[in-house]
Amino acid sequence: MSELPGTDLSSVSGCGIDHGSVVSAVYYGIGFEPFLPVGFIFVSVMVALVFIDAGHMILPNVITYPLLIFALVVRIAFPLLLWSAYLPDFGNAPFTFMAGYPVWATSLAGALMGALAGGGSLWAVGEAWKRLRGVEAMGLGDVKMMLGVGAMLGWKLTLLSIFLAALAGSIAGVIIIARQKGKDMQAQIPFGIFLGIGSIVALLYGDKLVALYISNFIP
Repeated sequence: MSELPGTDLSSVSGCGIDHGSVVSAVYYGIGFEPFLPVGFIFVSVMVALVFIDAGHMILPNVITYPLLIFALVVRIAFPLLLWSAYLPDFGNAPFTFMAGYPVWATSLAGALMGALAGGGSLWAVGEAWKRLRGVEAMGLGDVKMMLGVGAMLGWKLTLLSIFLAALAGSIAGVIIIARQKGKDMQAQIPFGIFLGIGSIVALLYGDKLVALYISNFIP
């Protein structure tokens, strides 16, 4: 499902989030950089999707489609107007092997790679599970959401987002199974909640987490 019948999306603003804390977290994670307004918008969208999915088990097209368009505009506009170093995946593929191409084209290629890593991987997992088990494992709302996230963050941080989401979702699932035996875990926990949280963490602290992992576990 991708509609949100009978729901005013503006009501998300009343979900009880401390907006000051959100602003502080984004500023601390990004710093006073040209990418900061983009970070504010991205995190605000993720927060909205988290609470909508938690309350209605749905990720509406009215948010996920504009998210993808916004991400693509940013990926083209930043290299043209500012500098591609502000983009989350600067320094990774495809920037490392498309040096001879226009920077905006390289950035757009990175967006497409990220969208494929995000939405494409979730769709593939969901389709494989459906064929093997005959049940839906991944809603298209999750896929559309991660298309936009991937286009914004690039492939590396997008895969980190999915990993963090799967880790958090697994922990929450174990807790729910322990407390509510016999109930359907999938019906209890919309995965978009964890995808949104993982995407926020990846945007703000992903590079630090990856560097920490490499320094401690990769010789």
